[in-house]
Amino acid sequence: MNNPEGFLNQNIVKDIAQHNVNITSNMASINVTVKRKSECVNGEDIEDEEENEKTKRQRTSQEDHKTIDENEEEVENDNMETDEDVHSDTEDAVIFEIQEEFKTEFGLVTNLFQRKDGSMLACDNSEAHLLKCYRLENGQLRTIQEIKDIKVFDIEEIGYSEIIMSFVGESVIKRLTCEGAFEEIIDVSPFLIRAVHFTSSRNLLISVREKGDVLPLRTISQRKLLVMDSDGNHIHEYEHDENGERLFTVIGRVATKHDAIYVTDYTSYDMDGSVMSLRYPNKVEWRYTGSSQPRSNFRPCDILVTEDHRIVISDRDNNLIHILKPDSSVLSLIDTMSVGIRWPYSLAIDHSGLMWIGCSEIKDLIRKKIFEAKLYIVKCSCV
Repeated sequence: MNNPEGFLNQNIVKDIAQHNVNITSNMASINVTVKRKSECVNGEDIEDEEENEKTKRQRTSQEDHKTIDENEEEVENDNMETDEDVHSDTEDAVIFEIQEEFKTEFGLVTNLFQRKDGSMLACDNSEAHLLKCYRLENGQLRTIQEIKDIKVFDIEEIGYSEIIMSFVGESVIKRLTCEGAFEEIIDVSPFLIRAVHFTSSRNLLISVREKGDVLPLRTISQRKLLVMDSDGNHIHEYEHDENGERLFTVIGRVATKHDAIYVTDYTSYDMDGSVMSLRYPNKVEWRYTGSSQPRSNFRPCDILVTEDHRIVISDRDNNLIHILKPDSSVLSLIDTMSVGIRWPYSLAIDHSGLMWIGCSEIKDLIRKKIFEAKLYIVKCSCV
């Protein structure tokens, strides 16, 4: 693996350990009380990575959403009431309340990333091929930077203003400069890079796969999670478990807390999959395949871990947010359709402890795609 830029210079290495955002938490709740704000402000996924065209289905409705490499028909949900309570078997309640709602120019908000300066990066690598940097000011979502014709897969922040990104179908990680240009810093050829994530111990996790078709998995397929130190040196890789069995099919997103590594792993083009908990050197602590309540297969789109070690997973096709404890037991299942949030995909938590949820929305009016995916800011007492 090449490291033409020395990966991390000494001035920003010291900032890596500070990349986690402090999150205010209230974790005593299990029941869900959902509310919708009366007035709103308008404002791969295994995405197209050299996929086999024979495995893709044609769009069958005018209002569809993107999955791993293809479109899925809209799942109807008859629970569209607002200001209603969704109860479980305990007495406490989890508050889930929309604070702001915005309409974007994305077809699918595939990634959200909270920067240290308070701005939010959002991208769409499957439809609009767009990257935007937003700042929330007085209830308005202001665009402070925009880059078009770009397919960003994942985003991380090294220092206060050092953003690195991976791209769909590429083998390099690039640094975004202040001028909006990109500089290559890591090359893992011949592999393709997917997720990138910094740990609190200053290591960089990079998920990679071999070039070629994403699925089906073959004996020669290489699906790995690489571990590199702050100087760009390879120090470990996850590929097989203690019994020599393959760990991953296709890694989607990666999150960490302390020594635990959590990944979303997909087994189909529809994004059917699971969430895995890994421990060094190659131990699988548990694999979560969803709750018995969902109406569709479990399709984890994004994952984050809160300061209080709650694991938050978006499940778009079921219109659910799964919140797990570190042992994989379910703390809460939040039905986002109860407040009118449809197809939740990407997740982030801002500096004030509010959850941002990026969704998907495409309208085809006389064969002209209209991108207007929603972006929500939600108060959730469970995170």
